[in-house]
Amino acid sequence: MPVKQISQTQDLTKKAKNFLLSYVNLQRELDLKIERLSILEQRIREKPAYRPVDSPDALQRDISEHVVMEADMRGEILRHMENLRNPEERAVIQLRYLDRFDWVLVCAGLYYAAPDFETNTGRYMKKMFRMHGRALAALSASLNMLEMSG
Repeated sequence: MPVKQISQTQDLTKKAKNFLLSYVNLQRELDLKIERLSILEQRIREKPAYRPVDSPDALQRDISEHVVMEADMRGEILRHMENLRNPEERAVIQLRYLDRFDWVLVCAGLYYAAPDFETNTGRYMKKMFRMHGRALAALSASLNMLEMSG
């Protein structure tokens, strides 16, 4: 593939990838807040005199707000995924960004049933990455359509 064509493809997919990564970051932030709340509550039980900077109630409210934001963003991603015609493209986005699987698990989720998966995993990884690129391009197109209509 010529360098110019690779650059154009990367530009096309950047918007979708940034959109999906912002969702992954929101999920991670939510995980960390939930873990922090758990640790604070445990510490308060163990040492009743301990007074954290943020109260558990305030942190719980913050978590609740993040849960709503996460659900809204997940819904938006799912709506855009409906525009992906290829079910494998939808699956690669679902597994990687919504379910947060690593690439090996995404590949296994897509191709494990193939009789030669075990012996040709590298070939299936390449196939999955190409599909991921096509899915990002299609998702970017969906995001661009939304921007133009809005």
